[in-house]
Amino acid sequence: MTGGSMRRGRRLDVRELAEFVAALSAAQTGETRPGPTEVYLLGTGPVADACAQRLRDGLVPFGFRVVALDDGRPEVRAVSAHRPGPWAAWDAEELDGLIEDVQAERVAHWAQSAAARPRIRTLHRPGSDSIGVIEFDCAAGRLVAKVGPQDVMLEEQEHVLRAHAAGAPIFPAPRGFEARDGVAVRLMDAVTDGAFVDRVFCRDPDGLLRADPAGVPALDGHLRVLTEWYADTLTEGEPQVAAYLYTERLHRLPETEACRRVGESVLGAAAYRQAFSRPVVLPDGSRSSYAELVAWVRDTYPQWRPLRSAVVHGDIFTSNLMWGQAGEPRFIDPRSAWDGAAQAVAGHGDPVFDLGTLLHAVSPMVTLLDAVGRGQEELVSPSVGPDSEGELDARDLVSTEDCPARAVYLDRAARLMAGWADPGAPVRMHLASACSLLGWLKYPKVVRTPGIWWAVFLAVVADLARARRVHEGLDPVFTHDGPR
Repeated sequence: MTGGSMRRGRRLDVRELAEFVAALSAAQTGETRPGPTEVYLLGTGPVADACAQRLRDGLVPFGFRVVALDDGRPEVRAVSAHRPGPWAAWDAEELDGLIEDVQAERVAHWAQSAAARPRIRTLHRPGSDSIGVIEFDCAAGRLVAKVGPQDVMLEEQEHVLRAHAAGAPIFPAPRGFEARDGVAVRLMDAVTDGAFVDRVFCRDPDGLLRADPAGVPALDGHLRVLTEWYADTLTEGEPQVAAYLYTERLHRLPETEACRRVGESVLGAAAYRQAFSRPVVLPDGSRSSYAELVAWVRDTYPQWRPLRSAVVHGDIFTSNLMWGQAGEPRFIDPRSAWDGAAQAVAGHGDPVFDLGTLLHAVSPMVTLLDAVGRGQEELVSPSVGPDSEGELDARDLVSTEDCPARAVYLDRAARLMAGWADPGAPVRMHLASACSLLGWLKYPKVVRTPGIWWAVFLAVVADLARARRVHEGLDPVFTHDGPR
């Protein structure tokens, strides 16, 4: 944000107001109810489309919605009431001024309690549960405003407050909360990116980013803080959310609209339906389908279920590991609800699920996400033909799936869990990884090609199979110890 004067638009005259109302009525959609968090872009043609996208890029992260209204006219103008007073208009060449004014109004409002003019530092890339993450300076220090759906932000805020009230400030200190029109903002102290992708991963000669066994110990400080937190909040009894995450989610998630929409768009409806029953050839020579392994999970759950709960993070990934302003380990983006179907009561869950979620980041999800981001999907895509009913071969993935860093992480996690007296923990580690991997199949920005869909899906099957191997007393690393 720059200093100096800003254009705040001109007041709509009677004719312009009538034209705006007519265009709004002609849209005939309930989503165009005028409000302080909407900006309307009137006009038609490529220039109008480009201007609408420019507004979205600048305003959506701040909790605004940009509504394009095709009024059949080539002249482009924006209409907004984000400041108190009458509706105002901006011409096409004034859109940067509108964006700057909206951003200034929002950040000034968030920092109002600090009684100082704020300065935007960074617009961070939002995660799957947010629409904007803005870092800014004010008299209270360096803060972050996380903008997202009101229900999600409220759950997250309550989770963080519980942790701080329990004397476990593992999250950035909360500074405020505001909600309006279904969009909420969490204010918190800023933290520093842990840069764990750079510290734990390295790029191979083939161009793939893979976890480095020598880099895994960089996670120790954060893992130690986590396990101390678990010990302080540990209680007897199975966490209420455990049965859903370890069993029901494996059944339900593939049938959700989000997963079906993505799967059917990249594979086709028939191939998507058949995928879950197709036999998969695993690196040890065994053959198991997703449906068979999920049935095994359901049948054996009483034998390895968690018997204790603790306050957990719920969604640990490398990008959620940060450093506080004094260099202490910090975590961001906790999670206490899944798929609109289950919630961790008072933030309590299975601490093993946290460790297993980080396992899926170590291998293979960071590798897959990096390949997608670099346009190298073909390097991680298994060879799956057009046949929607034949066997699938997961052996193409063994170099990504069973990288040595995976074994190093499992060994360190086992040491942390050694005193927990929890014989089912090693099984649940792999099941938590499978559950976390499965959740990626609902994100179209990640699963853009058939190859990536199959890579994630076969990684899920491999983790389910690993869990069964561990339950049967075998090593989780696939070896040629005979087909099942």
